Amino acid sequence: MNKGFALISVILILGVLLLIGTAFFTLVSFENKISLSQESTFGTYYLAEAGINEVIYKLRNDSVWQDEFEDGTIDRGFTRTDDLVESGSYQVRIVSTDPGEADIVSIGRLDLHGSIAQRVVKTKVIKAVNPNPLADMTTYTDEDTNINLSFVTVETGSIFANDDLNLFAWSRADILNGQAMAADQINLRGTSTLNASGGCFATNCPSDCSSCNPAPDHVAMPMLDFDSDDENSYKSKAGAVYTEAEFKDLLDNNNPLVLDRDVTYVEGDVRIKRGHSLILSGILVADGNITFGEWAGSSHIEINHTPGKGSGLISKNSIEFMMQPWADDINIEGVLYAMDRVRIRDIAFIGNFSLTGAIVARELTFFDLWGNSTLNYDDDTLVKTLFGPPADAPVVTIEHWEEEY
Repeated sequence: MNKGFALISVILILGVLLLIGTAFFTLVSFENKISLSQESTFGTYYLAEAGINEVIYKLRNDSVWQDEFEDGTIDRGFTRTDDLVESGSYQVRIVSTDPGEADIVSIGRLDLHGSIAQRVVKTKVIKAVNPNPLADMTTYTDEDTNINLSFVTVETGSIFANDDLNLFAWSRADILNGQAMAADQINLRGTSTLNASGGCFATNCPSDCSSCNPAPDHVAMPMLDFDSDDENSYKSKAGAVYTEAEFKDLLDNNNPLVLDRDVTYVEGDVRIKRGHSLILSGILVADGNITFGEWAGSSHIEINHTPGKGSGLISKNSIEFMMQPWADDINIEGVLYAMDRVRIRDIAFIGNFSLTGAIVARELTFFDLWGNSTLNYDDDTLVKTLFGPPADAPVVTIEHWEEEY
């Protein structure tokens, strides 16, 4: 009987030990699975995030990726294997949704003892790519644009007026790759003609327009900081500041006068008169008027644009060009900005005026006696001259994440 009890006791003890052993094995196995799960969770997440960060790095530092991202054409992908973790990889793709906007999808994978763990991370990136409120406006006026006794060809960009666009006295305006836009009316008088490939936008359009579309919204004229104490004012950024008399002496005593500083500032008027010659590779700013030419005699001006820099003439008052008989053609690579008027007058009958950049003024008048003016819009020139160069806009990651396991 005692032997039977002992046998039963041994069996019970062995059963208890077996249960304890099974529970311990189960617990160890469960903890191991938790450990592997945590390892795969963190590992695949950080692999996927590494892919996101590599794309953002390229958007900030690779010029090809930057251009495609800002143009809205980027569609790229790549895979990295064993670069960060052994048996780990990430696969990334970025696709544009708009200029300066794109979706990034990154898949992190990790091989843990023959089992593949995967995690997908999605995010959207955005960058401010157009700080220019006058984009594609070859000419902008806060009031009227007047074309009188003139032939104007806008090869790239559009004409924009916050008031009226007026053509007088047998004038012609050909806008080859843009629009004729007036917040009020477009008026043709004296058998003038208007051809706009992109159509007309106004409250009232002439019959020359292939289509008459609703008038554009008012666009505020950009106000510039000429001479405040702020470090970004033109006077503060100027490499040289002259009085009106000092600048006249420079023109009188240097033929040609070559200005290659980023900004040259004149306190007063600038008069480029008979016998003067100016070659400008930068921005010339005057807090008075800027006038070129006289009724008699020959003057010369040349404005050159360096990519990435501003160029042109900026006046707190008015800018006027007067082309004289037998004078050279005027070729400008830059911006003409006047808080009052820009007037382009040709008394030569044979002279040509050409500009690549933009014209921005309260009012613009062409009075060419049927001379030819050829205009082309250049965004880089306009932005760098009037709105920059600002610090490069950062790539911003929007806080919108989705994760799939």
